[in-house]
Amino acid sequence: MWTFPGIDNMCLNTSDMSCLEKDSLGKWNSSGERISNFGVCSCSENVQECPKFNYSPPHRRTYSSQVIYDLTGHRLENYLISTANEFMQKRYGGWSFGLPLTNDLRFDVTAVPANRTLAKVWYDPEGYHSLPAYLNSLNNFLLRLNMSKYDAARHAIIMYSHPYPGVQDQEQATMSSLIDILVALSILMGYSVTTASFVTYVVREHQTKAKQLQHISGIGVTCYWVTNFIYDMVFYLVPVAFSIGVIAIFKLPAFYNGNNLGAVSLLLLLFGYATFSWMYLLAGIFHETGMAFITYVCINLFFGINSIVSLSVVYFLSKERLNDPTLELISETLKRIFLIFPQFCFGYGLIELSQQQSVLDFLKAYGVEYPSETFEMDKLGAMFVALVSQGTMFFFLRLLINEWLIKKFRLFFRKFNSSPVIETIDEDEDVRAERLRVENGAGEFDLVQLHRLTKSYQLIHKKIIAVNNISIGIPAGETVHKLLRRLHLMPYKDRATSLCSYGTKRKLSTALALIGKPSILLLDEPSSGMDPKSKRHLWKIISEEVQNKCSVILTSHSMEECEALCTRLAIMVNGRFQCIGSLQHIKSRFGRGFTVKVHVKNTKVSMEALTRFMQLHFPKTYLKDQHLSMLEYHVPVTAGGVANIFDLLETNKTALNITNFLVSQTTLEEVFINFAKDQKSYGNVDTNSQGSTISVDSQDDRM
Repeated sequence: MWTFPGIDNMCLNTSDMSCLEKDSLGKWNSSGERISNFGVCSCSENVQECPKFNYSPPHRRTYSSQVIYDLTGHRLENYLISTANEFMQKRYGGWSFGLPLTNDLRFDVTAVPANRTLAKVWYDPEGYHSLPAYLNSLNNFLLRLNMSKYDAARHAIIMYSHPYPGVQDQEQATMSSLIDILVALSILMGYSVTTASFVTYVVREHQTKAKQLQHISGIGVTCYWVTNFIYDMVFYLVPVAFSIGVIAIFKLPAFYNGNNLGAVSLLLLLFGYATFSWMYLLAGIFHETGMAFITYVCINLFFGINSIVSLSVVYFLSKERLNDPTLELISETLKRIFLIFPQFCFGYGLIELSQQQSVLDFLKAYGVEYPSETFEMDKLGAMFVALVSQGTMFFFLRLLINEWLIKKFRLFFRKFNSSPVIETIDEDEDVRAERLRVENGAGEFDLVQLHRLTKSYQLIHKKIIAVNNISIGIPAGETVHKLLRRLHLMPYKDRATSLCSYGTKRKLSTALALIGKPSILLLDEPSSGMDPKSKRHLWKIISEEVQNKCSVILTSHSMEECEALCTRLAIMVNGRFQCIGSLQHIKSRFGRGFTVKVHVKNTKVSMEALTRFMQLHFPKTYLKDQHLSMLEYHVPVTAGGVANIFDLLETNKTALNITNFLVSQTTLEEVFINFAKDQKSYGNVDTNSQGSTISVDSQDDRM
């Protein structure tokens, strides 16, 4: 061991000056006072404490600059433990000689002579090559021991060590799995925020009524949502491309090797496809974009983190208890259930990629080339199918339901959240029926709905209620073309609007309302300021729109206009509907009788006699108007009806000096005047109201 070239092969057949024989190499060196017992180490607060000493056992340097200690007579284990920190990453092995034979060798006298002793090789397992290196050194020592000095310097056993990577222990495997989960959750959190930020503008359009304006202008529901979806997906490709670029540049093994990059790209795209669809489905329930953004992010994180963590806990437990089939069954069942969540499919898909790449790397270390099964159904294939199914289902559900389901939810919760409506005045049964129809959600196919609409104007010291808690629904319709010719505006097509008359401006406003084929026309005093000819032509245009199933909402003080255009009308007093229904229905219910116009001979006696006669036979009859010899009476409904009036007047025609008479139903204007008598002045208007509010001052309009 001490003769040249030593115990290894470094100085074999070499001219290296460091390997030349030197006198100093043959000396043993020692320091400090010799001790035989190095003491026993103890643990204190999770730290090993060993007794301190300044003794260094005899040691010498070999020709290859290795240091060998002679520990003969010392407790070897105590010394190794006590000096472990001192020789950290410096001491990797040694030998023990002269040890007694073990029992199995002692009794095998035919193979081993009785006078033989045992040599032991010590090695540090943290040094991957320590065992074969120190074993080979012992073999070289034995080889050269049986050779001459000349031959020993020229012969040696050369050993090559290539240890297997080995299998990760349970702690390393668990740590690797936890890192994969953290990476997946980090990516999921980033894209949860990204997808939520794209959809908030849809909520803003709903909040600002921009979406309703687009629908009124002729954009259909399908066109609106498909366009939004294409727009979001195109701009969503920007962060996706950036993420894929980062993965490709740094060549992250779990997401880059093989076809993993394609799988990650598909996961990112399908996550956006599925997430945008369900976010569209909930866009109508929010009133603020900030709340919508926070809710979207929280939903993504809640379902993503909870589903992944729940499955991971069961997965780790199943790895700890390898013989427990129940945990394996629970893990597979949870995995199938959680496939209904896009967040789980996306996050767990990334974890599957990482785990699959770890298996492939392990097999490759043993020289096994195993094909990737990324797109198989038991790997990521099921998640791809689930994401496509979720996105398609949610998007078609968005197109089918539109606003109907959201309105139902709003009406349902409003019944519990809103204060009960206190009826301060008697409500007509037709008005009540229409209100209940709207509030109960029966008018889901109405194109326009006013639900408890209230409009107020703030004066200096008080609020004036113009519209007080009304509910009405308007069904759908269509529009037609040729606006200029239809409205006789061709002569004015090159004239500035400011130079047109007031009536022409009103016709122009109507033409503007017809642009874009609207399904709804909102007209306020449309024929005001027009000459009779233009007025009747405009009525004709509006009637044609109604015949073409266009919904028209008309406000007017002209009863003639209402009678000419309206198929259903309502009279409002003090901001509330007093009646609603068809023209004939309102006349029949609220006309309160008939109008009788009688022409008599121009004598005062005849007029007084006729008045007494009418009041005698028709109680509560009163004289409404008188022009020369024409008297106009209001006759309440009697048991005999119109026939009784005709019979009495015809029978007494000569006695009463009647020239001719006319019996007619009460006009709509008379009905309106009767209701208008109940109109209160602004100072007496009740400012208490229920329902939604349109505040003109704050421009916060809600229907």
